[in-house]
Amino acid sequence: MARSKEYAAKKPPADQQQPPAETMLENLPPRYTDGNKPKGLQAKINEITARINVGKTGWNDHHKYHFTPIDDIMDHLKLLLTELGLNVHPETGVVATTKDGKERFVEVTMKYTLIDVDSGEQLTTTAYGHGSDYGDKALYKALSGAYKYWAKQTFAIGGDSIEPETTALDTNKPEETPATRRDTVKAAIRDAVYAAGYKEGTPAAKDAMIGAMHQLCDKFDLRDLNDLSPDEVNRLLKAIDTPKFVTKQTKKTKPEPEKQKVPGLTDDQQERFRTFYTNHLTDSFPDATPDMQTELATDLLTFVLEKLKVSRIEDIPQNEISNAENAVFQWIRENKE
Repeated sequence: MARSKEYAAKKPPADQQQPPAETMLENLPPRYTDGNKPKGLQAKINEITARINVGKTGWNDHHKYHFTPIDDIMDHLKLLLTELGLNVHPETGVVATTKDGKERFVEVTMKYTLIDVDSGEQLTTTAYGHGSDYGDKALYKALSGAYKYWAKQTFAIGGDSIEPETTALDTNKPEETPATRRDTVKAAIRDAVYAAGYKEGTPAAKDAMIGAMHQLCDKFDLRDLNDLSPDEVNRLLKAIDTPKFVTKQTKKTKPEPEKQKVPGLTDDQQERFRTFYTNHLTDSFPDATPDMQTELATDLLTFVLEKLKVSRIEDIPQNEISNAENAVFQWIRENKE
């Protein structure tokens, strides 16, 4: 039968060892027949509460106490739930993750629904789990804790006063030394610099990190970060976590060169342009009356000026005269169709 890896190699003294879970499973009463199976969800829960017998087969070598492994609880419940015709459906609700240096903390809210396959009755209860780890196991510890204490409270299983999966010595936790404390502070500074908009690995980011280290040393009267106490680390991390610890990087933009204004059309150029579009209007709309020609000329000129984004003929830049003529051809082509 499986055991949590943290405790697989840990055994209590011989005089303190508990009976193995396999022996307890073998000693369970025989399965029910259809004639004597309890009826109704509450009756079946009561039957499990009366019959389940899970011993403290685990041993926490760090805190020196016995505990009930979650694997034993699940294996015992599996037999009894199957005998009585009950299913358990878990549903994960809220998962909250926080980080303190390199250690991760996870809190989960779980809903467990007991379903009686004979009657269809259901009972949903909520359980909470907490887990911490320096690796990737915080979530799994939280999920295990939630299930374990849901089962213990639902079926009145006695045992542990504390949760061994989360309070035992974490084998993934590195030994704390001045070097690890320094690295914790440097990692927090690096994260703060990147969060402020500095690109990873750039000279600007490196300068910001060095500046932040000097800022901390000056503020807390430290020579460097190489010999920090745990209390000093906590104070530094709180300072780093303030919103204005690192000034956000702003992108430097080159000022746009001032555009030289191109002079507008001269009087002669204006006159030639008027003659140009008037002649093309007359050729394109030969049957138009004088009033219609005036109206067409007004519409055409409005189109040309909007196309070139100017308000008067004299404002048309001299280097845009060909575009103005093309706009005339475009308007005539679109309005003749």
